[in-house]
Amino acid sequence: MTFSRTPVAIQSMSLRRRALTGCAIAAALAVFYAAARGFQSQQDSRAGEARGGTVPPGGSGAESPQPAAGGPSEGDVAKRWIDADDPRLRSEAPDLSHWWTVFNDPVLEALIRDAHEGNLALKAAAARLSQAGGPRGAGAEDPWCLAVVDYNDVLVTVLADVATVYVQARQAQQQIALARGNAKFGRWVLDLVQDLHRVGHVGDSDIAEAKTCLADVEATIPQFNTALRRAENRLCVLLGRPPCDLSARLGVTPIPAAPVEAVVGTPAQLLARRPDIRRAQRHAAAHPGDQEVLLTYRQTVLAANQEVEDSIATFLWAQERGKLRADGAAAAEKAVKQFIDLYRMGVRGADFRRVAVGLEQLARQQDAMAQSQAQVALGLISVYRALGGGWEVPASGAGVQKLVPPTAPGPASMIKAPSPPGDDGAPVPAPLPPIPPVPASEPALPSLPTPEAAPTGKPLP
Repeated sequence: MTFSRTPVAIQSMSLRRRALTGCAIAAALAVFYAAARGFQSQQDSRAGEARGGTVPPGGSGAESPQPAAGGPSEGDVAKRWIDADDPRLRSEAPDLSHWWTVFNDPVLEALIRDAHEGNLALKAAAARLSQAGGPRGAGAEDPWCLAVVDYNDVLVTVLADVATVYVQARQAQQQIALARGNAKFGRWVLDLVQDLHRVGHVGDSDIAEAKTCLADVEATIPQFNTALRRAENRLCVLLGRPPCDLSARLGVTPIPAAPVEAVVGTPAQLLARRPDIRRAQRHAAAHPGDQEVLLTYRQTVLAANQEVEDSIATFLWAQERGKLRADGAAAAEKAVKQFIDLYRMGVRGADFRRVAVGLEQLARQQDAMAQSQAQVALGLISVYRALGGGWEVPASGAGVQKLVPPTAPGPASMIKAPSPPGDDGAPVPAPLPPIPPVPASEPALPSLPTPEAAPTGKPLP
Protein backbone atom coordinates (compact mmCIF):
# COMPACT_ATOMS: atom_id res chain seq x y z
CA MET A 1 0.00 0.00 0.00
CA THR A 2 1.23 3.50 -0.78
CA PHE A 3 0.49 6.66 1.14
CA SER A 4 0.43 10.34 0.36
CA ARG A 5 3.88 11.85 0.79
CA THR A 6 2.84 15.32 1.83
CA PRO A 7 4.93 16.85 4.65
CA VAL A 8 2.04 16.49 7.06
CA ALA A 9 1.48 12.86 6.12
CA ILE A 10 5.18 11.96 6.37
CA GLN A 11 5.57 13.64 9.73
CA SER A 12 2.33 12.25 11.12
CA MET A 13 3.25 8.73 10.01
CA SER A 14 6.48 8.99 11.99
CA LEU A 15 4.75 10.46 14.99
CA ARG A 16 1.97 7.93 14.98
CA ARG A 17 4.44 5.07 15.27
CA ARG A 18 5.26 6.40 18.74
CA ALA A 19 1.76 7.48 19.66
CA LEU A 20 0.29 4.40 21.20
CA THR A 21 3.42 3.65 23.23
CA GLY A 22 2.87 6.87 25.16
CA CYS A 23 -0.86 6.96 25.51
CA ALA A 24 -3.06 4.32 23.88
CA ILE A 25 -1.82 1.42 26.03
CA ALA A 26 -1.97 3.65 29.08
CA ALA A 27 -5.60 4.48 28.33
CA ALA A 28 -6.50 0.85 27.73
CA LEU A 29 -4.74 -0.30 30.89
CA ALA A 30 -6.38 2.43 32.89
CA VAL A 31 -9.82 1.41 31.76
CA PHE A 32 -9.32 -2.25 32.54
CA TYR A 33 -7.43 -1.68 35.79
CA ALA A 34 -10.08 0.74 36.99
CA ALA A 35 -13.01 -1.37 35.90
CA ALA A 36 -11.63 -4.68 37.12
CA ARG A 37 -9.92 -3.63 40.36
CA GLY A 38 -10.59 -0.13 41.64
CA PHE A 39 -14.30 0.01 41.02
CA GLN A 40 -15.04 -3.38 42.56
CA SER A 41 -13.24 -2.48 45.77
CA GLN A 42 -15.20 0.79 45.87
CA GLN A 43 -18.43 -1.17 45.47
CA ASP A 44 -17.53 -3.53 48.29
CA SER A 45 -16.45 -0.71 50.63
CA ARG A 46 -19.54 1.39 49.98
CA ALA A 47 -21.80 -1.64 50.39
CA GLY A 48 -20.17 -2.44 53.72
CA GLU A 49 -20.51 1.12 54.96
CA ALA A 50 -24.19 1.09 54.05
CA ARG A 51 -24.60 -1.92 56.32
CA GLY A 52 -22.76 -0.22 59.16
CA GLY A 53 -19.48 -2.10 58.83
CA THR A 54 -16.21 -2.10 56.92
CA VAL A 55 -15.48 -4.52 54.12
CA PRO A 56 -11.86 -4.94 53.09
CA PRO A 57 -11.02 -4.60 49.37
CA GLY A 58 -11.94 -7.79 47.60
CA GLY A 59 -14.23 -8.89 50.44
CA SER A 60 -17.92 -9.67 50.30
CA GLY A 61 -20.30 -6.78 50.76
CA ALA A 62 -24.06 -6.62 50.53
CA GLU A 63 -25.94 -9.28 48.65
CA SER A 64 -26.61 -6.75 45.84
CA PRO A 65 -23.69 -4.26 45.85
CA GLN A 66 -24.45 -0.82 44.46
CA PRO A 67 -22.59 0.08 41.28
CA ALA A 68 -19.72 2.48 41.61
CA ALA A 69 -20.88 5.80 40.26
CA GLY A 70 -17.49 6.94 39.05
CA GLY A 71 -16.82 4.48 36.28
CA PRO A 72 -18.30 1.66 34.25
CA SER A 73 -19.83 -0.71 36.76
CA GLU A 74 -21.66 -4.00 36.50
CA GLY A 75 -24.77 -2.05 35.57
CA ASP A 76 -23.00 -0.14 32.79
CA VAL A 77 -20.99 -2.88 31.06
CA ALA A 78 -22.89 -6.03 30.21
CA LYS A 79 -21.13 -9.32 30.87
CA ARG A 80 -22.28 -10.76 27.55
CA TRP A 81 -24.21 -9.77 24.47
CA ILE A 82 -27.95 -10.38 24.48
CA ASP A 83 -27.61 -12.80 21.55
CA ALA A 84 -24.41 -14.41 22.84
CA ASP A 85 -25.99 -17.87 22.62
CA ASP A 86 -26.64 -17.49 18.89
CA PRO A 87 -24.14 -19.76 17.08
CA ARG A 88 -23.55 -17.02 14.53
CA LEU A 89 -21.85 -14.86 17.16
CA ARG A 90 -18.35 -15.72 18.34
CA SER A 91 -17.00 -14.28 21.56
CA GLU A 92 -13.24 -14.66 21.06
CA ALA A 93 -11.32 -11.39 20.98
CA PRO A 94 -11.74 -10.03 17.44
CA ASP A 95 -9.02 -8.53 15.27
CA LEU A 96 -11.02 -5.87 13.45
CA SER A 97 -8.09 -3.94 11.98
CA HIS A 98 -9.05 -5.01 8.43
CA TRP A 99 -12.66 -6.03 8.93
CA TRP A 100 -13.80 -5.05 5.42
CA THR A 101 -11.86 -7.97 3.89
CA VAL A 102 -14.50 -10.43 5.16
CA PHE A 103 -16.60 -9.38 2.17
CA ASN A 104 -13.93 -10.60 -0.28
CA ASP A 105 -14.64 -7.63 -2.54
CA PRO A 106 -11.58 -6.20 -4.35
CA VAL A 107 -13.43 -3.04 -5.41
CA LEU A 108 -14.39 -2.27 -1.82
CA GLU A 109 -10.83 -2.90 -0.62
CA ALA A 110 -9.46 -0.53 -3.27
CA LEU A 111 -11.95 2.17 -2.25
CA ILE A 112 -10.93 1.75 1.39
CA ARG A 113 -7.27 2.26 0.46
CA ASP A 114 -8.05 5.35 -1.60
CA ALA A 115 -10.21 6.84 1.14
CA HIS A 116 -7.43 6.29 3.64
CA GLU A 117 -5.05 8.27 1.46
CA GLY A 118 -7.42 10.96 0.23
CA ASN A 119 -10.21 11.56 2.76
CA LEU A 120 -10.03 15.18 3.87
CA ALA A 121 -11.44 14.62 7.35
CA LEU A 122 -8.77 11.99 7.94
CA LYS A 123 -6.06 14.33 6.63
CA ALA A 124 -7.32 17.03 8.99
CA ALA A 125 -7.11 14.60 11.92
CA ALA A 126 -3.57 13.68 10.83
CA ALA A 127 -2.68 17.39 10.73
CA ARG A 128 -3.98 17.86 14.27
CA LEU A 129 -1.90 14.88 15.34
CA SER A 130 1.17 16.40 13.73
CA GLN A 131 0.53 19.78 15.34
CA ALA A 132 0.24 18.17 18.77
CA GLY A 133 4.02 17.69 18.62
CA GLY A 134 4.35 14.40 20.44
CA PRO A 135 3.67 13.21 24.01
CA ARG A 136 4.09 15.93 26.65
CA GLY A 137 3.38 13.98 29.81
CA ALA A 138 0.49 16.30 30.52
CA GLY A 139 -1.61 13.68 32.22
CA ALA A 140 -4.97 12.27 31.17
CA GLU A 141 -5.69 15.04 28.68
CA ASP A 142 -2.29 15.24 27.01
CA PRO A 143 -3.04 16.94 23.65
CA TRP A 144 -0.97 14.34 21.82
CA CYS A 145 -2.87 11.41 23.30
CA LEU A 146 -6.18 13.09 22.58
CA ALA A 147 -5.09 13.70 19.00
CA VAL A 148 -4.34 9.99 18.60
CA VAL A 149 -7.79 9.11 19.90
CA ASP A 150 -9.31 11.70 17.58
CA TYR A 151 -7.49 10.27 14.56
CA ASN A 152 -8.65 6.74 15.36
CA ASP A 153 -12.21 7.96 15.84
CA VAL A 154 -12.22 9.62 12.41
CA LEU A 155 -10.62 6.53 10.88
CA VAL A 156 -13.32 4.22 12.25
CA THR A 157 -16.03 6.50 10.87
CA VAL A 158 -14.50 6.97 7.42
CA LEU A 159 -13.91 3.26 6.82
CA ALA A 160 -17.45 2.33 7.87
CA ASP A 161 -18.92 5.15 5.79
CA VAL A 162 -17.09 3.98 2.65
CA ALA A 163 -18.31 0.42 3.11
CA THR A 164 -21.86 1.55 3.87
CA VAL A 165 -22.16 3.78 0.82
CA TYR A 166 -20.55 1.11 -1.36
CA VAL A 167 -23.20 -1.44 -0.33
CA GLN A 168 -25.90 1.15 -0.98
CA ALA A 169 -24.52 1.64 -4.49
CA ARG A 170 -24.60 -2.11 -5.13
CA GLN A 171 -28.14 -2.27 -3.79
CA ALA A 172 -29.23 0.45 -6.23
CA GLN A 173 -27.57 -1.42 -9.09
CA GLN A 174 -29.46 -4.59 -8.25
CA GLN A 175 -32.74 -2.71 -7.93
CA ILE A 176 -32.14 -1.15 -11.36
CA ALA A 177 -31.44 -4.56 -12.90
CA LEU A 178 -34.58 -6.05 -11.35
CA ALA A 179 -36.73 -3.10 -12.43
CA ARG A 180 -35.43 -3.30 -15.99
CA GLY A 181 -36.14 -7.01 -16.04
CA ASN A 182 -39.67 -6.46 -14.80
CA ALA A 183 -40.17 -3.66 -17.36
CA LYS A 184 -39.14 -6.05 -20.12
CA PHE A 185 -41.57 -8.59 -18.72
CA GLY A 186 -44.28 -5.91 -18.58
CA ARG A 187 -43.77 -5.04 -22.24
CA TRP A 188 -44.11 -8.73 -23.11
CA VAL A 189 -47.38 -8.87 -21.16
CA LEU A 190 -48.63 -5.73 -22.92
CA ASP A 191 -47.89 -7.28 -26.31
CA LEU A 192 -49.80 -10.38 -25.25
CA VAL A 193 -52.83 -8.33 -24.19
CA GLN A 194 -52.79 -6.35 -27.44
CA ASP A 195 -52.67 -9.58 -29.45
CA LEU A 196 -55.66 -10.92 -27.53
CA HIS A 197 -57.46 -7.61 -28.03
CA ARG A 198 -56.96 -7.74 -31.81
CA VAL A 199 -58.79 -11.07 -32.00
CA GLY A 200 -61.57 -9.83 -29.73
CA HIS A 201 -60.78 -11.90 -26.64
CA VAL A 202 -60.26 -8.95 -24.25
CA GLY A 203 -61.47 -5.39 -23.95
CA ASP A 204 -59.83 -1.97 -23.97
CA SER A 205 -59.64 -1.89 -20.18
CA ASP A 206 -57.12 -4.74 -20.15
CA ILE A 207 -54.80 -2.81 -22.46
CA ALA A 208 -55.08 0.27 -20.25
CA GLU A 209 -54.31 -1.72 -17.12
CA ALA A 210 -51.33 -3.44 -18.76
CA LYS A 211 -49.94 -0.03 -19.75
CA THR A 212 -50.44 1.20 -16.17
CA CYS A 213 -48.51 -1.75 -14.75
CA LEU A 214 -45.67 -1.15 -17.20
CA ALA A 215 -45.52 2.56 -16.39
CA ASP A 216 -45.41 1.85 -12.64
CA VAL A 217 -42.39 -0.40 -13.05
CA GLU A 218 -40.56 1.90 -15.45
CA ALA A 219 -41.09 4.85 -13.09
CA THR A 220 -38.98 3.17 -10.42
CA ILE A 221 -35.88 3.06 -12.64
CA PRO A 222 -35.14 6.83 -12.43
CA GLN A 223 -35.61 6.60 -8.66
CA PHE A 224 -33.00 3.84 -8.38
CA ASN A 225 -30.67 5.66 -10.78
CA THR A 226 -30.87 8.70 -8.53
CA ALA A 227 -29.97 6.57 -5.51
CA LEU A 228 -27.00 5.15 -7.40
CA ARG A 229 -25.76 8.58 -8.44
CA ARG A 230 -26.07 9.89 -4.89
CA ALA A 231 -24.07 6.93 -3.60
CA GLU A 232 -21.36 7.52 -6.21
CA ASN A 233 -21.21 11.21 -5.31
CA ARG A 234 -20.88 10.37 -1.62
CA LEU A 235 -18.09 7.89 -2.37
CA CYS A 236 -16.21 10.56 -4.30
CA VAL A 237 -16.36 12.94 -1.34
CA LEU A 238 -15.19 10.18 1.01
CA LEU A 239 -12.25 9.64 -1.34
CA GLY A 240 -11.43 13.36 -1.15
CA ARG A 241 -12.45 14.09 -4.75
CA PRO A 242 -15.14 16.14 -6.49
CA PRO A 243 -18.19 14.10 -7.47
CA CYS A 244 -17.67 12.26 -10.74
CA ASP A 245 -18.97 9.27 -12.67
CA LEU A 246 -17.74 6.09 -10.95
CA SER A 247 -19.64 3.64 -13.15
CA ALA A 248 -16.51 2.45 -14.96
CA ARG A 249 -14.61 1.92 -11.73
CA LEU A 250 -17.44 0.24 -9.85
CA GLY A 251 -18.70 -1.90 -12.70
CA VAL A 252 -21.81 -3.93 -11.95
CA THR A 253 -21.50 -6.70 -9.39
CA PRO A 254 -23.86 -8.24 -6.81
CA ILE A 255 -24.39 -6.85 -3.34
CA PRO A 256 -21.42 -7.96 -1.18
CA ALA A 257 -22.21 -11.24 0.57
CA ALA A 258 -21.65 -11.02 4.30
CA PRO A 259 -20.43 -14.07 6.21
CA VAL A 260 -22.99 -15.81 8.36
CA GLU A 261 -20.87 -15.49 11.51
CA ALA A 262 -19.42 -12.43 13.20
CA VAL A 263 -16.61 -12.31 15.76
CA VAL A 264 -17.77 -9.71 18.28
CA GLY A 265 -15.75 -10.36 21.43
CA THR A 266 -17.30 -9.25 24.72
CA PRO A 267 -18.84 -5.98 25.92
CA ALA A 268 -15.90 -5.30 28.24
CA GLN A 269 -13.56 -5.09 25.24
CA LEU A 270 -15.40 -1.97 24.06
CA LEU A 271 -13.64 -0.06 26.84
CA ALA A 272 -10.33 -0.36 25.02
CA ARG A 273 -11.69 -0.64 21.49
CA ARG A 274 -13.90 2.44 21.04
CA PRO A 275 -12.11 5.77 20.59
CA ASP A 276 -15.06 7.73 21.98
CA ILE A 277 -14.94 5.74 25.22
CA ARG A 278 -11.20 6.27 25.49
CA ARG A 279 -11.68 10.01 25.02
CA ALA A 280 -14.44 10.17 27.63
CA GLN A 281 -12.36 8.10 30.05
CA ARG A 282 -9.44 10.51 29.77
CA HIS A 283 -11.69 13.50 30.24
CA ALA A 284 -13.23 11.96 33.34
CA ALA A 285 -9.81 11.09 34.77
CA ALA A 286 -8.76 14.73 34.32
CA HIS A 287 -11.83 16.04 36.17
CA PRO A 288 -12.22 13.95 39.33
CA GLY A 289 -15.28 14.73 41.36
CA ASP A 290 -17.13 16.40 38.49
CA GLN A 291 -20.47 14.60 38.49
CA GLU A 292 -21.48 15.75 35.01
CA VAL A 293 -18.21 14.61 33.46
CA LEU A 294 -18.25 11.27 35.24
CA LEU A 295 -21.85 10.54 34.34
CA THR A 296 -21.17 11.56 30.75
CA TYR A 297 -18.42 8.94 30.69
CA ARG A 298 -20.78 6.28 31.96
CA GLN A 299 -23.41 7.37 29.43
CA THR A 300 -20.84 7.00 26.65
CA VAL A 301 -20.20 3.42 27.74
CA LEU A 302 -23.92 2.64 27.86
CA ALA A 303 -24.55 4.21 24.45
CA ALA A 304 -21.68 2.22 22.91
CA ASN A 305 -23.11 -0.99 24.35
CA GLN A 306 -26.51 -0.14 22.87
CA GLU A 307 -25.03 0.60 19.43
CA VAL A 308 -23.40 -2.80 19.31
CA GLU A 309 -26.54 -4.58 20.49
CA ASP A 310 -28.66 -2.74 17.91
CA SER A 311 -26.21 -3.62 15.16
CA ILE A 312 -26.02 -7.27 16.15
CA ALA A 313 -29.82 -7.51 16.13
CA THR A 314 -29.93 -5.89 12.68
CA PHE A 315 -27.30 -8.29 11.32
CA LEU A 316 -28.89 -11.44 12.71
CA TRP A 317 -32.52 -10.65 11.90
CA ALA A 318 -31.68 -9.33 8.43
CA GLN A 319 -30.45 -12.82 7.59
CA GLU A 320 -33.80 -14.29 8.57
CA ARG A 321 -35.69 -11.60 6.69
CA GLY A 322 -33.54 -12.14 3.60
CA LYS A 323 -34.47 -15.81 3.44
CA LEU A 324 -38.17 -15.00 3.72
CA ARG A 325 -37.94 -12.30 1.06
CA ALA A 326 -36.17 -14.66 -1.33
CA ASP A 327 -38.92 -17.24 -0.80
CA GLY A 328 -41.56 -14.56 -1.36
CA ALA A 329 -39.96 -13.41 -4.62
CA ALA A 330 -39.80 -16.98 -5.93
CA ALA A 331 -43.45 -17.57 -5.01
CA ALA A 332 -44.53 -14.30 -6.62
CA GLU A 333 -42.77 -15.23 -9.87
CA LYS A 334 -44.44 -18.63 -9.94
CA ALA A 335 -47.85 -17.12 -9.23
CA VAL A 336 -47.70 -14.47 -11.96
CA LYS A 337 -46.70 -17.06 -14.56
CA GLN A 338 -49.72 -19.16 -13.59
CA PHE A 339 -52.03 -16.13 -13.75
CA ILE A 340 -50.78 -15.31 -17.26
CA ASP A 341 -51.30 -18.87 -18.48
CA LEU A 342 -54.89 -18.92 -17.16
CA TYR A 343 -55.58 -15.47 -18.62
CA ARG A 344 -54.17 -16.43 -22.03
CA MET A 345 -56.29 -19.59 -22.12
CA GLY A 346 -59.44 -17.63 -21.31
CA VAL A 347 -60.28 -19.57 -18.15
CA ARG A 348 -63.41 -18.20 -16.48
CA GLY A 349 -62.55 -15.83 -13.64
CA ALA A 350 -58.96 -15.38 -14.80
CA ASP A 351 -59.23 -11.71 -15.72
CA PHE A 352 -56.33 -9.33 -16.20
CA ARG A 353 -56.75 -7.85 -12.73
CA ARG A 354 -55.21 -10.99 -11.24
CA VAL A 355 -52.29 -10.66 -13.67
CA ALA A 356 -51.84 -7.00 -12.72
CA VAL A 357 -51.82 -7.82 -9.01
CA GLY A 358 -49.32 -10.59 -9.65
CA LEU A 359 -47.00 -8.22 -11.54
CA GLU A 360 -47.16 -5.69 -8.71
CA GLN A 361 -46.41 -8.33 -6.10
CA LEU A 362 -43.48 -9.66 -8.11
CA ALA A 363 -41.88 -6.22 -8.42
CA ARG A 364 -42.47 -5.48 -4.73
CA GLN A 365 -41.11 -8.82 -3.51
CA GLN A 366 -37.99 -8.61 -5.68
CA ASP A 367 -37.26 -5.07 -4.52
CA ALA A 368 -37.72 -6.10 -0.89
CA MET A 369 -35.38 -9.04 -1.48
CA ALA A 370 -32.66 -6.69 -2.76
CA GLN A 371 -33.11 -4.44 0.26
CA SER A 372 -32.86 -7.41 2.61
CA GLN A 373 -29.69 -8.68 0.97
CA ALA A 374 -28.12 -5.26 1.40
CA GLN A 375 -29.35 -5.02 4.99
CA VAL A 376 -27.36 -8.10 5.97
CA ALA A 377 -24.14 -6.49 4.73
CA LEU A 378 -25.06 -3.11 6.22
CA GLY A 379 -25.85 -4.77 9.53
CA LEU A 380 -22.41 -6.38 9.68
CA ILE A 381 -20.74 -3.08 8.75
CA SER A 382 -22.72 -1.44 11.54
CA VAL A 383 -21.45 -4.10 13.97
CA TYR A 384 -17.84 -3.36 13.01
CA ARG A 385 -18.44 0.39 13.28
CA ALA A 386 -20.01 0.01 16.72
CA LEU A 387 -17.12 -2.20 17.86
CA GLY A 388 -14.63 0.50 16.81
CA GLY A 389 -13.11 -1.55 14.01
CA GLY A 390 -10.47 -0.17 11.68
CA TRP A 391 -7.47 0.49 13.91
CA GLU A 392 -5.31 -1.86 15.93
CA VAL A 393 -5.13 -2.46 19.66
CA PRO A 394 -2.77 -4.81 21.51
CA ALA A 395 -3.84 -8.43 21.39
CA SER A 396 -3.85 -10.17 24.76
CA GLY A 397 -2.22 -13.58 24.60
CA ALA A 398 -3.07 -16.58 22.50
CA GLY A 399 -6.43 -17.50 21.11
CA VAL A 400 -7.06 -14.22 19.31
CA GLN A 401 -9.21 -14.79 16.25
CA LYS A 402 -7.60 -13.27 13.16
CA LEU A 403 -10.12 -12.16 10.56
CA VAL A 404 -7.30 -11.35 8.13
CA PRO A 405 -3.59 -12.13 8.03
CA PRO A 406 -1.63 -9.67 10.17
CA THR A 407 0.38 -8.62 7.11
CA ALA A 408 -2.67 -7.66 5.07
CA PRO A 409 -2.42 -4.10 3.70
CA GLY A 410 -4.83 -1.50 4.89
CA PRO A 411 -5.38 1.73 6.81
CA ALA A 412 -4.55 0.19 10.18
CA SER A 413 -0.90 -0.02 9.09
CA MET A 414 -0.59 3.73 9.61
CA ILE A 415 -1.24 3.52 13.34
CA LYS A 416 0.20 0.29 14.61
CA ALA A 417 -0.38 -0.63 18.21
CA PRO A 418 2.77 -1.84 19.94
CA SER A 419 3.10 -5.33 21.35
CA PRO A 420 1.42 -6.05 24.67
CA PRO A 421 3.29 -4.45 27.58
CA GLY A 422 6.56 -6.21 28.32
CA ASP A 423 6.68 -8.23 25.08
CA ASP A 424 9.13 -5.91 23.37
CA GLY A 425 11.22 -5.01 26.40
CA ALA A 426 9.84 -1.47 26.51
CA PRO A 427 8.82 -0.08 29.88
CA VAL A 428 5.18 -0.48 30.70
CA PRO A 429 3.52 2.95 30.92
CA ALA A 430 1.85 3.78 34.18
CA PRO A 431 -1.93 3.53 33.98
CA LEU A 432 -4.09 6.60 34.28
CA PRO A 433 -5.44 7.28 37.74
CA PRO A 434 -8.72 5.50 38.43
CA ILE A 435 -11.81 7.63 38.09
CA PRO A 436 -13.03 8.59 41.57
CA PRO A 437 -16.62 7.91 42.58
CA VAL A 438 -19.29 10.57 42.42
CA PRO A 439 -19.89 12.18 45.83
CA ALA A 440 -22.27 10.30 48.08
CA SER A 441 -24.87 13.02 47.63
CA GLU A 442 -25.63 11.69 44.16
CA PRO A 443 -28.85 9.64 44.18
CA ALA A 444 -28.31 5.96 43.52
CA LEU A 445 -28.71 4.96 39.89
CA PRO A 446 -30.57 1.75 38.99
CA SER A 447 -28.56 -1.06 37.49
CA LEU A 448 -29.00 -0.60 34.43
CA PRO A 449 -19.93 -20.25 5.49
CA THR A 450 -21.02 -17.36 3.23
CA PRO A 451 -24.76 -17.50 2.50
CA GLU A 452 -25.80 -18.34 -1.03
CA ALA A 453 -27.07 -15.43 -3.07
CA ALA A 454 -30.84 -15.30 -3.04
CA PRO A 455 -32.55 -15.97 -6.38
CA THR A 456 -33.37 -12.84 -8.29
CA GLY A 457 -36.45 -14.21 -9.96
CA LYS A 458 -35.76 -14.60 -13.69
CA PRO A 459 -38.57 -12.93 -15.63
CA LEU A 460 -40.45 -14.55 -18.42
CA PRO A 461 -38.99 -13.95 -21.88
